[in-house]
Amino acid sequence: MSEYSSAGSLGYQRKYWIEKHPYDSSEVPWIQKLNEWLDKILMETFVESSYSDAINQNLYKEDFTRNAATVEYSLLRLIQYLGLRIHNSDEVVDYLLRYRGIYDATLFACIVTAETFGRNAEVSIEMYHDPEISDEYITIYVRQNKYDSDILDKIDSICREYEPALEGQNGWLLVTSDFRPPRG
Repeated sequence: MSEYSSAGSLGYQRKYWIEKHPYDSSEVPWIQKLNEWLDKILMETFVESSYSDAINQNLYKEDFTRNAATVEYSLLRLIQYLGLRIHNSDEVVDYLLRYRGIYDATLFACIVTAETFGRNAEVSIEMYHDPEISDEYITIYVRQNKYDSDILDKIDSICREYEPALEGQNGWLLVTSDFRPPRG
């Protein structure tokens, strides 16, 4: 574990505990991939020996997703490291705190989407509010200036990777495109 203070685009200065997913990743491939990405992101952004020591000793807390600061910080790192955009961050954080079971799947879907589309697309995390029924969920939009002919195939592939993590959860997450140009 490593303590880190930051003031970023999501808000004010706070202390955050940087943690990896606490579950055994050898059983679940998407968790293994998420942990590998978190290692990469955190190791490239923090050079503190205390973080490296914690990783080597497997010192993880069981309930780290119960902390609003951890959720905010995770989203901040995704924005900074992967170039993602987030709209209405307070709503996204609130949703992830209400439906903690989709936190890891959301991080994983963001990472896989950014990895798949690279810098050729804007990847934006937003809350979708259905205007006809009382329903809301996190949506990760892929927007391009010139849309790839296989964009829907790529999105379907991403969905097949993260959807098993949503089984039995109350919250929902969708990766899609609204075929609009990037917001910039």
